[in-house]
Amino acid sequence: MTFVPEVSTLLTSGSPLSTSISSIIAVTLILPAITAALIHYASPWHLTRVLVDIMEDTEETYLEGLETGLLLASDIRTAEVLSSLQLKVSNLREANLRSSLSCWATFREFFTGHTITLLSCIWQVYRLQVHLEILKEKHLRENDSIPVAIRAVPLYWRRLGLNSNSHSRHRTSSPYE
Repeated sequence: MTFVPEVSTLLTSGSPLSTSISSIIAVTLILPAITAALIHYASPWHLTRVLVDIMEDTEETYLEGLETGLLLASDIRTAEVLSSLQLKVSNLREANLRSSLSCWATFREFFTGHTITLLSCIWQVYRLQVHLEILKEKHLRENDSIPVAIRAVPLYWRRLGLNSNSHSRHRTSSPYE
């Protein structure tokens, strides 16, 4: 019965035993949590969801660029890059869905470099999206027909496609026309 108070005094005292026990407890609790978080965020399942989300954002940015006249229908290079990335994302998503049916296939994909392939594709899609956003900002800056009141629109509203007079996110036409 006196064992519990002795252990509590050992753990709370400044003795070397209490610091080693608390460090062991910290390592056994913190290290597995960090490892689990890394495995989750680097897993092909999670990265595929991130890839699909960023691809959808890039497609929306591309279509918005076509509607506003930033991109011409004759801009073959951007359309080809988008098309090839769409096909690549579709193939990666299909492979991930097939492997998700089996735990062993998921582990095999994780350790055979599928994560690196997904990260590379995410980076390529992100580069295309940034390129389209650069074109949009360049067009907004160089277009002299934009009224001064709309030029002073906060960047957050411009990214959403809003001007200072409208607060609706769902617009059918550009606020800069």
